[in-house]
Amino acid sequence: MMLADNEVLQHIRTLLAQNRRGMTTREIGERLCIHRNSVAKYMDLLRAQGEVEIAHFGNTRVFFPARRLPVSALLNLSSDLVCMVDESEQLLSANPKFHDFFGLDGRDVSGKSISEIHAGAGGTTPLSDLFGGLITGDEVVRDLTLNKEAQGSPAYPCYLRARGIPTVFDDGTPGTTILIEDLTAERNYLKNLEFLVRTSADLADMGDEVDIYQYIAEQVYVLQPGSIVSIGSIDTEKKVLTVRGVAGSPEDLELLTRIFGPGQVGMQFPFEQEPLAMINLMKKTLLETPNLSSLFFNHIPGGVLSRFAEEFSFGTGFAIGCACRGGLYGDVAIFLKKAHALRNSDVIEAFIAQAAVALQRRHMREKLREKSERQE
Repeated sequence: MMLADNEVLQHIRTLLAQNRRGMTTREIGERLCIHRNSVAKYMDLLRAQGEVEIAHFGNTRVFFPARRLPVSALLNLSSDLVCMVDESEQLLSANPKFHDFFGLDGRDVSGKSISEIHAGAGGTTPLSDLFGGLITGDEVVRDLTLNKEAQGSPAYPCYLRARGIPTVFDDGTPGTTILIEDLTAERNYLKNLEFLVRTSADLADMGDEVDIYQYIAEQVYVLQPGSIVSIGSIDTEKKVLTVRGVAGSPEDLELLTRIFGPGQVGMQFPFEQEPLAMINLMKKTLLETPNLSSLFFNHIPGGVLSRFAEEFSFGTGFAIGCACRGGLYGDVAIFLKKAHALRNSDVIEAFIAQAAVALQRRHMREKLREKSERQE
């Protein structure tokens, strides 16, 4: 473009800034002493660059300076994840939420091809695999699923809705603005609701021949993968916990057998010397118990616990009682590895509340059967 053209464009920008109510091509041409047809070409160029807006009043076109925020402001104000990519698929800019979500903090990725940028520190998925279908020159909406890792925890799915919007940047070059909405919380809410509906029906229909304790342990493991879950029945009179079920990965279950032996189910742990045990388990909330020994009511030798903690990479534990109508019918313990966080705590507590009702009903049926057998 010739220097004279640049000067004309700058004069037009100045005119429009001084006349916020808008100007026609005739008015601009008269002020700058150029033909209205030439003005129209300049205005088309400014429109393509996003610098002016147009309104139609009959056959008359009125031009206004574009009412827009700087790109940096748009990026920072958006509640979505936002990035801008040029036509050669190089990342031009992205907002802090985008950097946080994809684990790009502290990494200088501007100007790099999205095929060279991987999601997450040490991640294996290049952004081009996620965004390739969004950079088409047309507006596109796609639902994406990304398995996201966080500090050594098991990968968990994130559900995203991405929109690719063709964009003309300030220098007139084409590209794409990608807006990403994180739907994970919404999807997880529905998934957790379905889990509670399903398990409630399972527990209601479960016959007494089914191992309800093992079922409870396995369902808690579904909510907290990568952990070890144990469940025991409680004899409140003798103050003894008896292990009834254990759930975990095949590798972790093999580890338990190697350290504690094959007879974990049936192991008993008296807790008459633990006066707060009953009180804490009746609270119906997950209580963090970082002291591994206390999860076994201090009955496992220290050397055995040290070996388990090292080989399992024990980080912390949680315990919750299966309490219902003033009675305590079980105790669930969750063993987490280092750097693993407790997830779905509200859902676990809701499920344990359901399970406690089922255990209380089964307990009452067993008492009635015992009474009937004694009377015969």
